[in-house]
Amino acid sequence: MLDLNQVRTEGNLAMINCDFHPKNRQSPMLKIIELQADSNAGWQEAADQVVSVATKTVRGIRTVRVDSFEAQVAEGLIVNYRVTAKVLFELDS
Repeated sequence: MLDLNQVRTEGNLAMINCDFHPKNRQSPMLKIIELQADSNAGWQEAADQVVSVATKTVRGIRTVRVDSFEAQVAEGLIVNYRVTAKVLFELDS
């Protein structure tokens, strides 16, 4: 059962210390940030941009989840692709 005294918040993020880890070690603290990136070549390149930009300032990235895809249209053609993604990474201890 979760002891609410173990929960602390930081902005919109709730962090929980877990005692059930082997050898009673704390699980790593994780954080999620949301990023957007654009490309005129496609969604794959936009997703690659998210990772490229994030790795310049964030260490310990575990996953990137693309939540939405958007495209700008001009004269019946897609002229820009955008992704919104969540980046999960481990906080330094």
